Amino acid sequence: RKWMARKLDTELNANVCFIQISVDGPMSQQYLQRLADHRSMTLEEAHNLIDKYQDFYVPIQMDGSENNTPFIHIINYNESMVVHKMMRSFVGSEVCHFLSNLHPYPHQIYLSRHGESEFN
Repeated sequence: RKWMARKLDTELNANVCFIQISVDGPMSQQYLQRLADHRSMTLEEAHNLIDKYQDFYVPIQMDGSENNTPFIHIINYNESMVVHKMMRSFVGSEVCHFLSNLHPYPHQIYLSRHGESEFN
C-alpha cells in the first residue's frame, strides 16, 4: 500500500484512499451465498475464491504502522466503520457519507413530486 500510494502521489499527484470491507459471523454466510449467486458459481467455489484471496491479502494494520495512510474500514455492512484521515476534505467526507449509506439490504425508496404545474 505504501508503494502504491507513493507512486500515485508522485506520478499523478493523486490522493489515495484505501477501502477495506470485512464481513464475519453469521453475515459471512449470507455474503458468500450472494457472491456465489452473483458470479454464477457454487458455494464451494466461492469459499475457494475467498481462501485464495486470504493467502495474498494483508488487512490494514491498526497498530499505528499505517498512520499516514487514509483509509475506510467497513465492518459487517456498516455495523461499524473506521474512518482514518478521510474527513479533511470535502471529497473524503462525501465518500464516507456515501459508503455509510450503502448496504445490500432490500429497502424502499420513495419518490415524490412536489408543487403544482400546468402539467399535473
